[in-house]
Amino acid sequence: MRQRHVVDRGHHGFILRLALPCSGKLSRPVLAAKVAPRPGTDAIFSALATADRPLDHHHNEHIVVGGLPVIVAPKPPGYQKHHTRTVDKLRYPIGDFSFPETTTPDERRAWIAEVAEAPAKLRAAVAGLTEKQLDTRYRPGGWTVRQVVHHVPESHLNSYVRFKLALTEDAPMVKPYDEARWAETPDVSGTPVEVSLTLLESLHQRWVHLLERMTDADFARFFQHPEIGLVRLDRNLALYAWHGKHHVAHITSLRERMGW
Repeated sequence: MRQRHVVDRGHHGFILRLALPCSGKLSRPVLAAKVAPRPGTDAIFSALATADRPLDHHHNEHIVVGGLPVIVAPKPPGYQKHHTRTVDKLRYPIGDFSFPETTTPDERRAWIAEVAEAPAKLRAAVAGLTEKQLDTRYRPGGWTVRQVVHHVPESHLNSYVRFKLALTEDAPMVKPYDEARWAETPDVSGTPVEVSLTLLESLHQRWVHLLERMTDADFARFFQHPEIGLVRLDRNLALYAWHGKHHVAHITSLRERMGW
């Protein structure tokens, strides 16, 4: 009997596996959502919490939950480090962002080109997805694909306004927003993604037109952010060139993992 890895939530240093028959060779890691048989993770952890004896930290334990056998395996040395890298890869598929200290005209031109390409790449990333697929989370605990699509123009609208403020005022103080709560408002769940794809296309036409005509002095202007301090416009350009690719990769990497 082969074992499918179903759940890993770091329960006191253990890995959980359902001991289920598995025919054929798996071409890619099987996600928990695709391993349909129950019990669910809550039932498993409830059983562990109410166990009448301590679990063995050196050998596999076999318990039964919901009529199905579950293997509780000790985590191998170095497992947590590997697991953290896996989670980080799902959250930051193209790597995390860090602000550059300085920028060159060539770098800025490349970033502007990436901003210009972002709407088409986001549209291509969701092409052909069903409503159910749009409501799939790109990682455990993360946003759904639908939320990601609606978030991108919301974020870029805020950035566009900050560019305009910094170009027309002296070191303006900008207002942050709670992107997690924005992602839960009714317009996000109830608006077709096409609306946000079109919004992003229109916004980036204006934004790129502006960016292409900014001078070195313009890019040296800055705004004040209450949480991160002074932000120079050339550095903010680098951030949003990364930001578009970052969220597109959330969707494309999910599609690759799911075989969509």
